[in-house]
Amino acid sequence: MQSRKKLPLILGAIVLLGVIFSQKIVGFYVDWLWFDVYGFESVLFTRIGAQLICGSAFGGLFFLITYFTLKIVYKKTSHLPVVLAEDVRREIPILDLMASNLGPLIFLAPFLLGIATGLVGSERWDLALQFFNGFPFGETDPIFDQDYSFYLFSFPFLNFIKNVLWEAWVLIAIGVGLISFFKRTLYFDRSGFVFLPAAQGAFSILFFVAFLLFAGNFYFARFEMLMEGNAVVNGISYAEDHGRVPALNISIILALIG
Repeated sequence: MQSRKKLPLILGAIVLLGVIFSQKIVGFYVDWLWFDVYGFESVLFTRIGAQLICGSAFGGLFFLITYFTLKIVYKKTSHLPVVLAEDVRREIPILDLMASNLGPLIFLAPFLLGIATGLVGSERWDLALQFFNGFPFGETDPIFDQDYSFYLFSFPFLNFIKNVLWEAWVLIAIGVGLISFFKRTLYFDRSGFVFLPAAQGAFSILFFVAFLLFAGNFYFARFEMLMEGNAVVNGISYAEDHGRVPALNISIILALIG
């Protein structure tokens, strides 16, 4: 019975991986033919090498962070049974499937999303090369006193990392929520949401990390204003410099102490 319930997950994962990698293989073959015609195979393989390194780094770190975090949370509640009412199992089969495969899902979801993140990271290999091979221009902007090279070489890569961290946080939050729901360490009654001690620590850490990421959002939003344009000027206007920038600085402080 348990094997039958795991079968849809296994088949779904195989189909998803097949679709993803078949597209990549076809794209690689087409590129290879084009570069081969003009005798630039070395350029192609240099790019592929950079893509493999970036993809493996981003995908691997994403998987390690999310999987081991969820594994720790799951292990702390391993002594608790999975609780799901029989009528809920009948009426919502997807919840029954998830409840019956909670352990494998903790590995499968980070693994599949780690592959997806790695594929996205491999497409942004140029950002990594710019970041690690950038050099200062010797001139700084008058607003934030950052070298102009920061906006060209460092900011795009750091902003991408911030987005990946948000993606990891969302997956971990969903995983912790599901574990808490199925283990009944988090439930809803007439008084509202009830957090048992087993769930309080995990959600406290989640909220703490969320505030740190919000602080990062506000921090990077300041630099984004320098590269934005509006109907009057490109960059930061007088009103933004004396209104929005101070507001973002205050938001950073509030997020850090929140």
